[in-house]
Amino acid sequence: MKPFYFKLRLGFYILSCLCALASMFLASTTWPFLTAAGLFFIAGYAVTLKHCRCPSCKRVLPSRIKTPDRCPFCGAALKEDHL
Repeated sequence: MKPFYFKLRLGFYILSCLCALASMFLASTTWPFLTAAGLFFIAGYAVTLKHCRCPSCKRVLPSRIKTPDRCPFCGAALKEDHL
């Protein structure tokens, strides 16, 4: 779980919101934007499930923009040097 994956996940969620907003304002091209929004959301969720986990207890870490210092579930230190 490197900070890159937290930023990647956030980027996918922002792109998903932007595509959903674009589908509301561009009435002639609604479905392609909604499809892209759904795909970006699924990609963000997949990054969360795959990479945003505690290395010791393997539970999914809470959603935050930055990497937490300690796991809120087991208390293990989440330093980048042992990830």
